[in-house]
Amino acid sequence: MRRITNASELAEFRRAQIPAQYRQTCQHVRCKLGDAEAWQWTDSTGRPCAVGFLGRAQNGWRWSRPAAFGHVYFRTTDARRAWLGELFARAQRLADSSAAKRAEKAKLRAKQHSLQVGDILRASWGYDQTNIDYYEVTALVGSQMVEVREIAARAQETGFMSGDSVPAPGQYIGEAKRRRVSDYGARDSVKVHDCAHAYLIRPTVVGGVKCYGPSHWTAYA
Repeated sequence: MRRITNASELAEFRRAQIPAQYRQTCQHVRCKLGDAEAWQWTDSTGRPCAVGFLGRAQNGWRWSRPAAFGHVYFRTTDARRAWLGELFARAQRLADSSAAKRAEKAKLRAKQHSLQVGDILRASWGYDQTNIDYYEVTALVGSQMVEVREIAARAQETGFMSGDSVPAPGQYIGEAKRRRVSDYGARDSVKVHDCAHAYLIRPTVVGGVKCYGPSHWTAYA
């Protein structure tokens, strides 16, 4: 079935699921606390009938699941009322869930990250070897982004094609790039390329000098 995105076309498609002889007399009801609507009527045999829709659905609603094209009939008006209540309750739950997700996203957007100019980030990545790259925060861009530049590393070999390295702040070897800060996990980080995130590393201050612990690298590949 072709997905309908136009609002007026969707409304026509939904009304087409009401038998023609009841389209002018049926009662239209809409959920006030969620995105759902329904039409209800009594057919020529006295049966309570209805057709309802959740969100942007094209298929009618049955009890807790979508139905095929067409309406639903009930044994009693109480059964129809319960069906309608379930439809609107589901719509409200979905609305509440969406509102909670929007609020959480807004909270994250408003949250200020902890990175400062001069902070050093480390990225560890590689397949069959461990590459270590270092980045320095060179500017803050609003509350969600920073500017970073790759910096050189002071490295020494401690074994066959392996060794240790520490960052060399201020010795830039890359262009400035703007990156959004992620607070996933215990430390702030930025995505530096498709293979890696660079995470904040905290130095030990000795005599007013920042000292960074070594990171182990390998170059087997």
